[in-house]
Amino acid sequence: MNIQNSHSEKTLRKYSYKKPNIVIVGDSSLKDKFEGIEKKYNLDLIFTDLRGLPGAVQGETVAIILDEMKVSNNFEKTINNFVKNFGLFPLYYLSRTKKEESFFISLYSRGFRGVFAWPREQDQLIDLIIETMKAKKSVLGKTTADKKLGTMINAHLKLLGHFGKVKIKIIDGFVFLKGKVKNIFQKEKLEIETSRIPGVKKIISKNITVENDLINSNTELERKINFYISKKFGDLKKTISVKVENRTATLLGQAKSQKEMLKIADFTKKQTGIDKVICEVSFAPKKVKATVNRAKVFEAKVKRLFEGAKFISISLLGDKVEVSGTVKHKADRKLIESFLLQMLPVKTVTNKLYVSDAK
Repeated sequence: MNIQNSHSEKTLRKYSYKKPNIVIVGDSSLKDKFEGIEKKYNLDLIFTDLRGLPGAVQGETVAIILDEMKVSNNFEKTINNFVKNFGLFPLYYLSRTKKEESFFISLYSRGFRGVFAWPREQDQLIDLIIETMKAKKSVLGKTTADKKLGTMINAHLKLLGHFGKVKIKIIDGFVFLKGKVKNIFQKEKLEIETSRIPGVKKIISKNITVENDLINSNTELERKINFYISKKFGDLKKTISVKVENRTATLLGQAKSQKEMLKIADFTKKQTGIDKVICEVSFAPKKVKATVNRAKVFEAKVKRLFEGAKFISISLLGDKVEVSGTVKHKADRKLIESFLLQMLPVKTVTNKLYVSDAK
């Protein structure tokens, strides 16, 4: 995408830039879909293309909308440059065709505030933009439904513990999470538990930071891919592992079918920071079921035997086992590792356990 400051003089004369505006990278024919929004909320709609975008965006811009019709054939490059150059503004994407869930997850992870099936979800887009403009610094959103949803989420997170430094803002069912968690496993747990509350449409957690200094970009990529596997395929996470190194992702373990692996590999390939995907997965449906059941049994045993162990997840990968989660005592990390080596037919343990901040 070659973005140049070439906004037309005609458009510059048409808009005064003296009041808030929404810049839409799309044809002016979209204006019909935003009927009444200019007059009702005293703002301008500015239509441009990617080349004219820098000249259209300025201090009074409250949001930028990107129509898929204006995205070039080089989708990845266009989106990456778009986010890089205008990521400080609220960004929204109009999807024109039916997409896999991984597409939406990918755009949200890059910083888009809303991804909408257009024109079916046009009302949601308008409501979200307006509520974003009106939103104050309070924890909860402004509508009655948002306040009720916020109360439910806060109560649920309070019962779980470890999320005292997290604040939420809700706008039309979109949950914006902000704050700090101790480690990536708490972040994953936060996202999963929040998504379970009825009424949550989307979760945006890019403003959740991880305090542990050991977390690096490779680990974060592994977390995203594992989270996708867990959300999309459930227990398959217990038989498949991902390792990211030198911009290469290696998928290991067992799967029920090739169809599942194609979806996982496709999602992995689309992640920023991944250039190559290596798939070393075997297909054995019956064995996967038995392996999942065994992993669940040992997850329960670890939680029962080690006080304070939480978010325990075990993956069995041939002669290797991977364990993640949090423990209350530092010594428990090694004790759990030894326990798994003694009780399971494995030779090595990948220990991803973290010590919680419990006193």
